[in-house]
Amino acid sequence: SDVQQQVLALPRRNHLHEFGVLDFLDLGVDRDEGLPEHRSEFLSWSGFKSYPIPVQRPGVPIIVGGSKGKVFERIAKLGDGWYAPSGNVAQLAELLTPLRKACAAIGHDPTSVEISAMWIPAAEGIDAVKRYADLGVSRLVVPTFAIGGSSDEALDRFAGEVLAKIR
Repeated sequence: SDVQQQVLALPRRNHLHEFGVLDFLDLGVDRDEGLPEHRSEFLSWSGFKSYPIPVQRPGVPIIVGGSKGKVFERIAKLGDGWYAPSGNVAQLAELLTPLRKACAAIGHDPTSVEISAMWIPAAEGIDAVKRYADLGVSRLVVPTFAIGGSSDEALDRFAGEVLAKIR
């Protein structure tokens, strides 16, 4: 539907059925109007539109998080990126092996998967940023608890003491 296409990057919708994401809905779409419609025993709706429409084509990037089960297969088949739930650089390095294997199994270039990882500066130090980059990480997420909270003071201190040394 138009709404799912905008929210879930619907060009990949067929793959979402593999994981049961859309199986619970029997969606009907008026292809001429492009408006979603659903009618079931418990729910009936139609005519929804969502704005603004994403400028990305084919849609918003799909970032898959996790490291258990079939997540690496899902990343290889469906994902534009991966949020790696690792506690440090060494742990992330180990998780790259199953990601690379899953990508190789379907002929997907693993370097095309944008990797995001959590970084705790006090635990790993500033030198870890280069090690993450060497592994192919393009985004580090720093939780606010790791910098003393989300106050302006904590953010300014982090910018001055940590970010200034990286950039």
